[in-house]
Amino acid sequence: MLYQFKCAPDAGNPDSNLAIDANGVLYGTTAAGGTSTECGQGCGTAFALAPPVPPGNAWTETVLWSFGAKGDPAYPSGGVALGNGGVIYGSAQNGDLAGMVFSLTPPAAPGSPWTEAVLDNFPRTGTQYPTTAALYAGGVLYGATALHERNEQGGTVFALTPPASPGGPWTQETLWTFPPRGIHQTSNQPNGPLIADKKNGALFGATGNGISSTGTIFELLPPKQVGGAWTLRILNRSNTADPSLGLFSGGVLYGTDALNNAIWSLVP
Repeated sequence: MLYQFKCAPDAGNPDSNLAIDANGVLYGTTAAGGTSTECGQGCGTAFALAPPVPPGNAWTETVLWSFGAKGDPAYPSGGVALGNGGVIYGSAQNGDLAGMVFSLTPPAAPGSPWTEAVLDNFPRTGTQYPTTAALYAGGVLYGATALHERNEQGGTVFALTPPASPGGPWTQETLWTFPPRGIHQTSNQPNGPLIADKKNGALFGATGNGISSTGTIFELLPPKQVGGAWTLRILNRSNTADPSLGLFSGGVLYGTDALNNAIWSLVP
């Protein structure tokens, strides 16, 4: 055990994927804890966990951000992704909105506070509940939502493109909309983080519902021409009931299955 969270005002309830930097520091979010009093057990945090020096000593935890201030995201989910300059990206819920994608920028001087920015909002009409961590790839953020109002439980995969000039709005684009359960021989309800294949720009993901109420592992291939349509390919739909991706290494996908208490791999 590297660290045991103490809950508010410390972080609490870590339930999402971690990211790691070149120095071995772990980054993640928690669904509870923090200093906000707007939620019963805190509105969640973003944290860092630094390895000990020398090895064998205790790891050092730092709460980088406490969510839940007025107008601020709350209940972060899906973990985080690391961008250039140590910027942290993630997703959370908030009040009248069905979700937000946020960034946390490290301070210019050690000991100063981090800076939070809301990059995009997900209203309760349209794509909702971004439940997977935004994925940083080539300056574009990728993520998934668990619900689309026109498709009930369909869900979407989306992209957020950064502004041409600093301070401008990010541009949201829906790359794929999943059909409702039972409508088509495919997956729906994206579950867990997305993983990018840096070689060809493909996105890998998992769903908690699909044909015969089983989960699926899918690949979303980018268009061959600018402005073209993305292509969905189902890689597996029979062996995992509630899959979530964790790692893509050497062409093999690895992940977890909460319902079956299992770790799985998917070999091409």
